Amino acid sequence: PRVGLLRALPGENADSILDRLGQALEQLRQMVLSDAHDADRYQRLVQRVRSMPAPMMQELCACACASGNLEAMAALLAVDMGGAATHLDDDQVASALGHKGIGGGNNLLVQWFTHRRGLRSTVAARIKEQVKATLLDEALDWVGQGDGSGERGLVPQQRSRPFRAGDGLDQLDLDGTLEAIVTSGRSLDQVTEEDLYASETARGRAALVVLIDISGSMSGGELAVCAIAVVMLLGRLLPEEVALAVFESDTHPIKGFQQTTDLDAVADQVLELQATGGTRADAALTWAADELAGVGEADVRVLFLLSDYAFFEGEEVLRARSRALAEHGARLLAASHGYVSRDTLTTMLETMGGEHLEMDDLRRLPGLLLAALSRLGE
Repeated sequence: PRVGLLRALPGENADSILDRLGQALEQLRQMVLSDAHDADRYQRLVQRVRSMPAPMMQELCACACASGNLEAMAALLAVDMGGAATHLDDDQVASALGHKGIGGGNNLLVQWFTHRRGLRSTVAARIKEQVKATLLDEALDWVGQGDGSGERGLVPQQRSRPFRAGDGLDQLDLDGTLEAIVTSGRSLDQVTEEDLYASETARGRAALVVLIDISGSMSGGELAVCAIAVVMLLGRLLPEEVALAVFESDTHPIKGFQQTTDLDAVADQVLELQATGGTRADAALTWAADELAGVGEADVRVLFLLSDYAFFEGEEVLRARSRALAEHGARLLAASHGYVSRDTLTTMLETMGGEHLEMDDLRRLPGLLLAALSRLGE
């Protein structure tokens, strides 16, 4: 029937008809079978293809291998990395992955988190560095956005410093200048420019603990978003401002307040994240409280917790853990998407104080975190 339709419209390009019919998979198949090398068109199609039957994947991989078509191999890996890698050798996977931008960027991360456990160990080892570079690129794109800076800290504060050439009179800190003159014991006729002080806005310190629930219901795409958010936060903040862990049945600390930040090592670590098991928050909340207990001066202390709050623990345990966090001065910034256990969330908010931020799409997480960082400085 499809062939008949195409023949019935001889004035139309067959590909444009398939476009109208939404037949992206069939177009992709025809491109591979005809040994096409149009990278832009491959990229457009893989964005629309959600899956591919296993027999078709085998057929198209064989065709792409026979012709040595890297663009076709890249497209097949972009649609189903696990399925395509079964029919390609290690060198072909390494050469074709993301070739000419086909299936690169966020799609590469989604494919990695979806299929990496099924990849041959030799393939996974070959492509991990490329995936890590993509993760760092995606995360660092976010680092430059929003307010706050790793060089200044998060919380705005006014401070005095010696007046410098080039400062305007509107920057003169009268209180600081008078205090310095009185302290020095000089008379007004002895005052020089060196006794003047200017006012400037600096950034104080915040203590932000981030806990991300990666329990078994998370898809590869959701894990990719969480990985980007983790690396973005650590690239955005000073090491002493952030402690971060992910959890499911077990808690996996990624960085404490006293640890330095090595983004390359962190990216290596988060690429191994796997959504498994149930959701036990007890150990994660205890870890967060212990981290805050070791923090010295901090103007703001916040626990950012992303979860559905359907924890294994009962209300009494969760209230006790929340109380311990509150005693360290932390308030809760609760984030969720989809289903939420309202009773548990209410218990924690009542105990710690704070607010609930609800997302309709987890892909908003990096932006939500940037907005949260900006609000810490308000």
